[in-house]
Amino acid sequence: MTAGERPFDALLIDLDGVLRVWDPSVTVELERRYEVPEGTLYRTAFEPDLLHRAVVGELSDDEWRRTVAAALLPTYGIEVAADLVADWSEPLGSVDDDVRALVARVREAGVTIVLTSNATTRLESELDALDLTDLLDVVVSSARLRVAKPEPTFYFAAAQMAGVEVDRCLFVDDEAINVDVARAVGMQAHVYVGLDDLEETLAPVL
Repeated sequence: MTAGERPFDALLIDLDGVLRVWDPSVTVELERRYEVPEGTLYRTAFEPDLLHRAVVGELSDDEWRRTVAAALLPTYGIEVAADLVADWSEPLGSVDDDVRALVARVREAGVTIVLTSNATTRLESELDALDLTDLLDVVVSSARLRVAKPEPTFYFAAAQMAGVEVDRCLFVDDEAINVDVARAVGMQAHVYVGLDDLEETLAPVL
């Protein structure tokens, strides 16, 4: 298929919830081991303002995690706070191999693969550890860009970094709000709910 025949020239794809999956039981088991109420880590680490500062690069990944530990310290003590956050920081999730294989097929068809992730400054090292770097042509990290989805600026910057016109981008994300904004700025877009739907959406280039 030639570039002129393709319905899109770049696939802009999310990491968490699409290419990477997390096992929530890992965090639950950690909290049990340290005798911390279930949900404590999530509420602390993903407090909206703190998380936003981390994903737009106002805090480095290390600073974010140290801030989480500091918030836990008054209640649980320095040893538990430090060790719990350290253990929580080790897992990197796992790659959905079926999605990875599908994306690789799209890339082989000549489509530019662009990772679009609201992420901390640890993203690049995580991609290396997960063996995803070679799958991607462009990595758009909110922490490096200093703006996060669903801000329209993020989408325009991603298209520019891909070297593709906005309307020639297919944006895939598991968050409906992010997909809605992609459509609003002129991109083609798909809410990820599973492999079968994604494969159907990508079929025209395969």
